[in-house]
Amino acid sequence: MLIAIAMLLSACLNGFSKHLMQPENGGFSPIQILWIRFLFLGLLTIVLACRRGGLAILHTRRPGFQIVRSVLFVAQFGLFLIGFKYFQLAEVVSISSATPLLVTALSVPLLGERVGLRRWSAVSIGFIGVVVSLRPGLEVMHPASLCMLLATCIFATFQIMTRVLARTDSSETTLAYTALTGVAIMSLVGPFQWTPPDTNAWIILMIIAALGGLGTVLCIVALGSAPPVALQPLYYTIIVWSTLVGYCAFGEIPDTYTIIGACLIVSSGLYTVFREQRLKK
Repeated sequence: MLIAIAMLLSACLNGFSKHLMQPENGGFSPIQILWIRFLFLGLLTIVLACRRGGLAILHTRRPGFQIVRSVLFVAQFGLFLIGFKYFQLAEVVSISSATPLLVTALSVPLLGERVGLRRWSAVSIGFIGVVVSLRPGLEVMHPASLCMLLATCIFATFQIMTRVLARTDSSETTLAYTALTGVAIMSLVGPFQWTPPDTNAWIILMIIAALGGLGTVLCIVALGSAPPVALQPLYYTIIVWSTLVGYCAFGEIPDTYTIIGACLIVSSGLYTVFREQRLKK
């Protein structure tokens, strides 16, 4: 339930972000939206730090690793926002859903894990789904497509690094580094991409920040209450939520290619997750 709600909040957050980036609504920069989001996440981190003993929350054996991971987190968010500006919400989310497949592929060279023929087959089918969703050759490929592919690769690397850090650091410590690094980076570039918001835009920016913070908290609570493999299938509900938000807010209707691609990506991703769990048992 918590993960499903968090995915709904994420879809709504993406919808509000897309709304603000439209020229008729102010054409706000993705950098400005990210800056507000990370400022709110930074405040959430301060609250957690007060409950966890102050600066002790920043104690880690791998500070450099934490910072690099956090930089990747900021980068993938920015690239996905660019995708939301030019594509339907369902299209962007479908392509990003290939992340578990990329994690499986990258776990071989980065973590030294063994991947059998079945999981490699699932990865291949998932990548076919990505190609179908992007449908190169049927129309001129928008440069933002490359941003989405790069963002998915970065997010997969981010997930791998999160796995490594989970061996030594708590989730609160990892969240703290993510938030503070994001605030530091966006504070360096945010002022140069600032568009003065009116009252309505400020309200939407605050809603975006609140949705992002609440979604993060829900994910942390859920991951602390159930094994990740039990929750992974529910992450794909964001495709359903994003389709509904896209239709209700922007009149977006996914075409056949997007639907087929999403089905291939989700089915292969679910098979990969369940196969990994079976092998662990």
